[in-house]
Amino acid sequence: MTTQVERKKETVQEETVSSVRALVLRALADCARKRGAGDAYVLELLRQGDGEALGYFRYAVAREAGAFAAQQDPTIQDVYVVEAGSDPDEQPRPTSFLTVIVVVREVTAATRSLWTWISDRVTAEYKALLDAPQVAQMGSLLDVHLVTETEVQQRSGMAVLVSSLYTPALPVWQRGG
Repeated sequence: MTTQVERKKETVQEETVSSVRALVLRALADCARKRGAGDAYVLELLRQGDGEALGYFRYAVAREAGAFAAQQDPTIQDVYVVEAGSDPDEQPRPTSFLTVIVVVREVTAATRSLWTWISDRVTAEYKALLDAPQVAQMGSLLDVHLVTETEVQQRSGMAVLVSSLYTPALPVWQRGG
């Protein structure tokens, strides 16, 4: 017999999964708006590996994921993206991961868990949206790195990319911004 608390928990989980689906669809709509095209056309561009469409879409996904995560976790301060690959002119592919740097006041197990869940759900929604054989086999779409504000100031680890001169991370979401 399902208790009222269990039903409430299931409802919250379903609403949260729907929120992640909605954030992926908002990213698609944002990409379509920037390309001046409809969602269906842009979806086909994403499947074909159009670098410009993938770049817009991935940026929008990271921005939306950052905003979503920040609603759940007040310690999140900023979210940045770094395109995968060592060549800055290299275009993303449908199976390329996107490095996401999340600046937090403090790295906690709860924040790690939240971002793991978001990454898993966004990847599942991305795979379902593109519905392409090459995408079905990929790992995670988001490669998330949590860094503290202190690490950013000290320019240590992945935090160095936040202010790098050669491969700067792009800010996609900021608290209060």
